[in-house]
Amino acid sequence: MIFPALTSFISLLGFAVGAALYALLLLMVIRYPVKSYDDIETTMPRFSIDRLLLATGILGLLWNAGGLFEWLNRDLLHTQFNPFFLAAAYSSLGFLPALVVHSVLQKSDGERENQVEW
Repeated sequence: MIFPALTSFISLLGFAVGAALYALLLLMVIRYPVKSYDDIETTMPRFSIDRLLLATGILGLLWNAGGLFEWLNRDLLHTQFNPFFLAAAYSSLGFLPALVVHSVLQKSDGERENQVEW
């Protein structure tokens, strides 16, 4: 039957692509920090890393890498995986929606005036 092999391949592909995308996000956040000027008279910019994007990249990479390693150990190697790392991977999946909600609530009051209230 081809379906178990196909679903395993789709799982492998999904975890690998997810890990690659979150690693790319993490690389972009670290490599290109945000420029900000404290004063109008100041000519030297201040660089800062967006902590929300940094946390999103770390948690997403941890979830996808943990899922990939767990899948490889369970389906291909038929071995037990460290339950602590598996719990950390699932916990990071639980915190990802909280980061999305936090990013929506973090907007300034000026940006919220133009949005529709529910």
